[in-house]
Amino acid sequence: MILCQKKSLIFLSLVLNLVGFSVANLGINSAIIPVILAAQPENPVVKQLVGKWQVPTNLYSGIIFTEDGKIYIFVTPIEAIQLQYTIDPTFKPGFMLFRDAQGKIVGTAIFELQEDGQLQLDLNISGDEQPAITTFKSQPLLFKRTSEDPRIATSVTIKMPTASELKEQADQDAQLEAQQYIEIMNRGNQASYTKYNLFRSNLEEFIKGIPEETRNYRYNIRVVDEKNMVQSVAIAKRDGLKSYIGVVFIEPSPISNVNTKSIICESDQSTQKVPSQPVLFSNQAVNCPAGYSIAE
Repeated sequence: MILCQKKSLIFLSLVLNLVGFSVANLGINSAIIPVILAAQPENPVVKQLVGKWQVPTNLYSGIIFTEDGKIYIFVTPIEAIQLQYTIDPTFKPGFMLFRDAQGKIVGTAIFELQEDGQLQLDLNISGDEQPAITTFKSQPLLFKRTSEDPRIATSVTIKMPTASELKEQADQDAQLEAQQYIEIMNRGNQASYTKYNLFRSNLEEFIKGIPEETRNYRYNIRVVDEKNMVQSVAIAKRDGLKSYIGVVFIEPSPISNVNTKSIICESDQSTQKVPSQPVLFSNQAVNCPAGYSIAE
């Protein structure tokens, strides 16, 4: 999976491709949320989490848990996001709720403390009460505790984003993910045509790891004309997200018999509707379908 390269709220790159049930489905209704979100210093699991954790292969993935319910998620080694966390002791695997400084729920996580001391953690911080995580993704993110001291260095800049700020960034990162996947699929289609002189819907030979569905998008490939054009589609699964189309088509070339060209189209508005097919003109030019424009 392609991780977002932004330096603002990059922690959202840790939470892509997560699925699950809604918060309501997990039995966390408004009547019991205040109980679950109470301070939990007596919880033995909290004591096991307190301290500094790091993914050994990712310098931007540091996390600090404090005993009084704060979590610091590092964006860079000198910048961190502060949220409130609480644990539901009745849920297996371990389940967390996250709140912003105003007390609004902004995300969830599941976690498991491994026998070797590592922490398996899947985060979903989307800025609102999106469906909660209930199962770990296929390639789990494992943290190693580097210190039991939860104090944060004075040189670290701490930000406390609101729920609306987190949602805006989550939407931007989700859309970036979709564009990156579409670009990879476009390249795979071009490689497929170069080898077989036709477009195919199966790109497994050329690209690995592109899922058919992530938390935010559904992906598929439509062969419009196996000799002339193929379309890759990313359809948004929730409100607030734009959808994307990748198109690879054959362009006349005086030098070569085959010259593929690709474009990426972005919906003008957020939408979860399946787009119409792009238009292939007689001069081999392609326009985005109605409601879509070339992505910048």
